[in-house]
Amino acid sequence: AQARIQLDGDRSGADNNIGYLEGWWNGTSVAEIRFKSGQDTTNKDEGWIDFLTAPPGGTPASRMVIREDGDVGIGTASPAQQLHIQDNSGGGVILLERQDSSTSRTMGEILFGSRDYDDSLASIKAVMAGSTTSGKLVFSTEATGAALTTALTLNSDQSATFTGNVTASSGTGLFSNVNSSSYQLNGTYVMDSSRNLVNIAAITTTGVATFGDD
Repeated sequence: AQARIQLDGDRSGADNNIGYLEGWWNGTSVAEIRFKSGQDTTNKDEGWIDFLTAPPGGTPASRMVIREDGDVGIGTASPAQQLHIQDNSGGGVILLERQDSSTSRTMGEILFGSRDYDDSLASIKAVMAGSTTSGKLVFSTEATGAALTTALTLNSDQSATFTGNVTASSGTGLFSNVNSSSYQLNGTYVMDSSRNLVNIAAITTTGVATFGDD
């Protein structure tokens, strides 16, 4: 038989400690892993895990949980999604970064896919933009039978470069109150910040845009 550590506690309520592992440093509790009872107090066949750490001068507090359904919560004991990050003072933050002197490589990427067919159907990528202190966002999509292709780039100077066609409807408020210096469609500058993009009338298949009567 396989060796295992078993913590068995007959608790009557939900969210009770069944058992836990505790780390001590020179006589002080600094970290814990707690195994908790689930919500079904009749069958007693579900549970979740609570991870605790202690800050300087403090006592162990909950930092991350894995709930009964597998959802992970960081900063919350009640995750609403598979991964839920919560910070009550500044909002949840995910940091993706690289550590080298590159001025053109990827800093981080989020991929979207369909597990049974293609793991990368769309992506949002952060790329170094020519120096170690500038960056840009690259949005890519994939057409049927093709590979990921850049559709939109938000450049480090706050300009936008559209690779494909852009569709907008006049009067809907799309692209209104623009503050950036220029917009770029298929390599052609079509307007500056003195015009309101709400007046878009049409954009051709080659990416040429017609604004109002222009």
